Amino acid sequence: MKITNMFRLFKKFDASDERVRCHLYEQLNLAHHKVITKEEKTLIILDNDYNTSFYNIDRFMREIERTDHLAYHKNNKKIPVKNLRCNFICHGLTMINTWMLHRKADLCYSHYVELFYQTVIMTGYPYEYSNYPINAILIGDMTVADFGNHLIDTLRSKMRGADFQLKVRRQQENSFRQFNSSVNYVSYLLKRHSRLLHLRVDLAYDRSQIKSDKEGLSFIMEKFAQFRKLISRKDGCFEHLDGYIAHVEYGRLKEHHIHMSLFYNGHKRMHDEHIAHQVRAAWMKVTDGIGLFQSTNLDKHIPICNALGMIKRGDGDTFNCLAYVIWYQVKEDQNLTFKYTKKQRLYFRGEIT
Repeated sequence: MKITNMFRLFKKFDASDERVRCHLYEQLNLAHHKVITKEEKTLIILDNDYNTSFYNIDRFMREIERTDHLAYHKNNKKIPVKNLRCNFICHGLTMINTWMLHRKADLCYSHYVELFYQTVIMTGYPYEYSNYPINAILIGDMTVADFGNHLIDTLRSKMRGADFQLKVRRQQENSFRQFNSSVNYVSYLLKRHSRLLHLRVDLAYDRSQIKSDKEGLSFIMEKFAQFRKLISRKDGCFEHLDGYIAHVEYGRLKEHHIHMSLFYNGHKRMHDEHIAHQVRAAWMKVTDGIGLFQSTNLDKHIPICNALGMIKRGDGDTFNCLAYVIWYQVKEDQNLTFKYTKKQRLYFRGEIT
């Protein structure tokens, strides 16, 4: 399903109805996952650092969960060969050594990454796996192909088990709570002011200036804490700011970054492009010049829904579109593949006063 069709799907629903909203959230996550899966199905990202490895493990596990195929099968001559429908999974199997070397005992992983590490440690794995031909004998009569298929079967079985499914449901419920809370929060802001000025921004940093991705997460969390202190003062570019929503995520292009929506009193502030430039300057100052900033309000030539800029109370279509923007910020797959502690915050929202 294309992104434009996902937005059309969203407009069929009334975002003010919480029960419909829950169903909508699930539908959008499913549609988005199909889009991402199609885009990344054959995309192989080099494991240059351990966070890229965690990202690839997550994709590897989700691909195993999504399909029923095994990585290898036997041809007419009874010789094991790669299953062409599992190219990404086959590549993932060759990366096991690298992924195990990148494991850090002091991190809290997502349930997909944690299950992978637990299972591989329990099952055992051949060193220099990628250097063996797939018909090489490893243990007894078990070849590299047998091992790969056995590991996939084991992982798939565990992901379909009750314990793992409970973790998935809890994460889904938590993601929906964030979405629901955010939509209710904006509804409250619109009750206070009949007009809101909405800025949509992404906050990131120059990766070349950070030694490792772990330090990158520390850096962006530290700088965002300073940024939120500026927000709390409500002066300068944050004067008449009524509220905000923010979520930390990791992506293969931007790595650690923050999706953020800023909501100003629309009776006091206008000219969203001018304010966006001021917010960019504030982020660059906080990050000592190595910050990266992007705002959809500055790229209005890009086709997008009409929830940017001024939003008026009672405009149902605009509110539905705004809920779509909020969904994108807190959608289910935004969760990081690792955190420093289980209670580390990734979702932030202004206070209701």
